[in-house]
Amino acid sequence: GTRADGTVFPAEVAVSKTRVNRRAVYILCLRDTSERKSAEQALRESEARYRRLFENVIEGVYSSTREGRFLSVNPALARMVGLASPSELLSLPPQSIYQNEADRAAIIAGTAHAKPESSGTNERPPMPSFERGLSINVADRAR
Repeated sequence: GTRADGTVFPAEVAVSKTRVNRRAVYILCLRDTSERKSAEQALRESEARYRRLFENVIEGVYSSTREGRFLSVNPALARMVGLASPSELLSLPPQSIYQNEADRAAIIAGTAHAKPESSGTNERPPMPSFERGLSINVADRAR
């Protein structure tokens, strides 16, 4: 669309046809989508910043479902567990990076009933150990 001052803006157009006194009448609705387009661009930029951080941070990071399926794995975690790429790790269950599978279950159980941090509790389930004997810290942040 074009504003009265001549500036062009992104718009959606909806057209419908009806009859008035046996004559075809077209109704045109024009919606300015500038705000939505700006919000979409801001979201894309934010996602790109997150992706760069996720891919380049030196700490191992992953997200998974409670049911036990990796959703995302960063390259650092793949390297920590001796794999060449995150895609190799995505095909495995999250329990595969724990020495004792019960450790993950304890973390999941602990986050299911977690109290807000403001409650003053610092109780955490035992930290898991990596299969090859290296100890890795797991920050359990469940949403």
